[in-house]
Amino acid sequence: MEFDTYVRAVLRHWWLVLGTVLIAVAVAGVFTETRAKVYEGVTTGLVVVNGGSASSTDLADAAQSRATTYAALARSEATATLAADSLRTDETPSDLLDHVTVQVTPETALIQIAARDTSREQAVQLANAWMDALTSRVATIEGDGGSDLNVVETAVASTDPVYPRPALNLAVGVLLGLLAGAGAAIALDVVRRRVRSASQIGGTWGVDVLAELPSLRRPTGRRVPLLALVDDGEQVGAVEQIRQARLKLGRARPGGTPHQIVVTSPSPGEGASTVALELAAAVAAAGEPAVLVEGDLARPVMADELELDPDRGLWQVLEAGADLDDVLQENHDQPGLKHLVAGAVTRRGAELFGSEDVVRLLRRLAEDHVVVVDAPAVLGSSVAAVVCQHADGVVLVTPPEPRVDTVTDALDHLDVVRADVLGLVTTASRPSGLRGRLGAVVRPRPVRSGPVAPAKATGPSAAAASGRATGRTA
Repeated sequence: MEFDTYVRAVLRHWWLVLGTVLIAVAVAGVFTETRAKVYEGVTTGLVVVNGGSASSTDLADAAQSRATTYAALARSEATATLAADSLRTDETPSDLLDHVTVQVTPETALIQIAARDTSREQAVQLANAWMDALTSRVATIEGDGGSDLNVVETAVASTDPVYPRPALNLAVGVLLGLLAGAGAAIALDVVRRRVRSASQIGGTWGVDVLAELPSLRRPTGRRVPLLALVDDGEQVGAVEQIRQARLKLGRARPGGTPHQIVVTSPSPGEGASTVALELAAAVAAAGEPAVLVEGDLARPVMADELELDPDRGLWQVLEAGADLDDVLQENHDQPGLKHLVAGAVTRRGAELFGSEDVVRLLRRLAEDHVVVVDAPAVLGSSVAAVVCQHADGVVLVTPPEPRVDTVTDALDHLDVVRADVLGLVTTASRPSGLRGRLGAVVRPRPVRSGPVAPAKATGPSAAAASGRATGRTA
């Protein structure tokens, strides 16, 4: 990632950075308020060397040397003991040493003794007592000649505590919050990295974008292909995108539109069923007979959404010996479009679609129709990979800003079965179909695992379908 990529990631997740900064500032405030306030008293002493006829330079050098020696003397246990005795405190000399710092001002003979305590008065008393103890020890060691340590500034109580420091803590909190927030934003962007334009999709995976569908709105009730609704002037942009997708599919392979197309998505609920219906309707509207095959036998919803007979479908052909022509059902709104529904709920979808019977069935349909298979998600089911293995091409449906890792995983799964990915379709919203909203069948039917009685084109089911058609015509 380049620097501008990091900047965009931080700006994209500004709310995360702001939240982290606010939390860090709050922590800094709590830390400041809960710490005990510490005050400091500072006293200063000057080392004076009595050198007689020595030059001032030599005397200054000697004083600086003595100051270093006296500073070491000030840090000794003996000096701490003298200070403790003068203060009549219960603290041990070792404890007092932890409260005192001694330093020599560079290139001078000045010694500074700073004492800290939670009480202003005790900090001042400790600093002055320490300087008195050091002066006493120097006088004892040096005697009447040599050098003296003179107090030039006694300690006074500081107005403000030296610890904690609210301004510094606040600045550190803001800085750490910014760093942590920026790091979290970049990490989140890497983990949830998304491609945000059609050009990026092509550059990332080398796959064409067939269509970019806007949010789709339909009347309530039966799902109707958008091409059947365009007369009222709505969804013109979406319809044009769907038509463009059909034309691009025709140019994707030599010889025109592929005759076996699988429509799937990386994850469930990304609009594959909607795109499959619209694409099949667009093919039929262009004058080519089309069949939309329901590929999710574990969660069949096509019959419920399109008001078709749920007991005339693929299951009846495979397990009950029904004739294929008898189970194909016309779309109520789009001439030239037929449907092959699941016919039953079964967990054997991958097994059935991988069988030679289904392969032959789809090839037979593809002789006279463009077959569009509405397959389950690639990463959520093994059915999609099985179906794609025998198809002419695959259309992958993604959100408008798909995650890189998710789409990459889906393409890797398809590459394993040598599927030909014809392109991507992005959808601006979750599909309006029941599978996208509920992830389940509207009217659950028993899971079937064995043969059932052959379905007929006559009888109650056919009568019900005929009644729906008659009512619609009227």
